[in-house]
Amino acid sequence: MDVFRTLLVAAADVPLASSIAATLGPEGSQGMFQTPVGIGGLPLYGASSGYINAVWADLAPCGTWEEQDGAWVQTAYYPGDPVAIVAACAEAGLTVDLAELEAVFARADVSEQDPFVAFGRLGVEIINPPEE
Repeated sequence: MDVFRTLLVAAADVPLASSIAATLGPEGSQGMFQTPVGIGGLPLYGASSGYINAVWADLAPCGTWEEQDGAWVQTAYYPGDPVAIVAACAEAGLTVDLAELEAVFARADVSEQDPFVAFGRLGVEIINPPEE
């Protein structure tokens, strides 16, 4: 069964998160987090959004958000399972430091929201490459 997620990782974490996704994910997971989002052209996150296998979704952190009186309130949070991800990466031949992955999780924003709703909540927008 697949579940919908919008995953945003801090811009500095894109290389590691992309490498983990490409290593552990199904075909098509290469190139995740390559959509830059930020403020005023400054990339703050790499974004990916869509349906992912529920088994993998359960390994990642996920926040549940509700709009209450015009403000976003986090009503639930699942911290993910970085230990399981580090172990799966090791089995696949990718060395990932647990403390580093925990820091990636702490800086990430993962939710069940539509990507543009999540972007609005965070006050960010897609950064388009400059026209040549």
